[in-house]
Amino acid sequence: MNELVLKMMLHYRFIQRIRDGLPFAFQIAEVNHRDPATRKIRPDVGFTREEVLRSLIAQHLGDSMVEYTSGQKSQKDLLVNGQPLEIKSCTDSRGKPGLVTAKWTSDTHRVSEEIDKFRFHADMLLVRVVWGVEVKSLFYIPTEALFSVAQRYRKSSDFLRNPPKADNRGAKVTHEFMLAAQNHAKTISIAINWRRVDHPFQTPADRWRSYWLNEEYAVNGYPAPQPRAALGKKPRQGGERQGNARPPESKQAALL
Repeated sequence: MNELVLKMMLHYRFIQRIRDGLPFAFQIAEVNHRDPATRKIRPDVGFTREEVLRSLIAQHLGDSMVEYTSGQKSQKDLLVNGQPLEIKSCTDSRGKPGLVTAKWTSDTHRVSEEIDKFRFHADMLLVRVVWGVEVKSLFYIPTEALFSVAQRYRKSSDFLRNPPKADNRGAKVTHEFMLAAQNHAKTISIAINWRRVDHPFQTPADRWRSYWLNEEYAVNGYPAPQPRAALGKKPRQGGERQGNARPPESKQAALL
């Protein structure tokens, strides 16, 4: 167990920020990752959620105590005081619990291989999003708790799920395993009221339309746009025929 992360989870200021700020931040993340055609939230929203939490942890503990790593490959999103921490998030919808991705891979054929060799390598910070409900949602699950629950299973394939071929984003941890880990004696949790805010969020499409409409590239130090009349015209050069001007008579004769 990381004592620094434990103290953070119990600190009143951190708890207050999580309760007051996380729902609003995650609502912004959903707006930025909503598919404009289907109106559904894209799976890559998880990366922005992780960044929200990484930024808060670094701000709370100080940059000197936090080191960023590549979580997709190493199962370590952060090193906190030199100890690895993995950040996960999932969304419960209509009473159906969201599943946590244990190992990301876009190769459907490698999922079974990843499941067979899977091991937990870091403490886990899990956010379970449940819109419209106040419930325990942020969980600090130390490796001791993960190992303890894993020992109840004969092998990793008993608690990791191979998703359908259409879902090739990696191996999922079963809800039963995560529920046991969330309720473990060494797990620390924070309750969150997942209320949505009635706020005029700007979608990425709206943001970029505004960028082009207001020509913000000119406002921010880039060269001002050229007048439309000058666009597409070549500079006049000596001896070059311009527009509909007729060539000299000698040249007209040569063209006949």
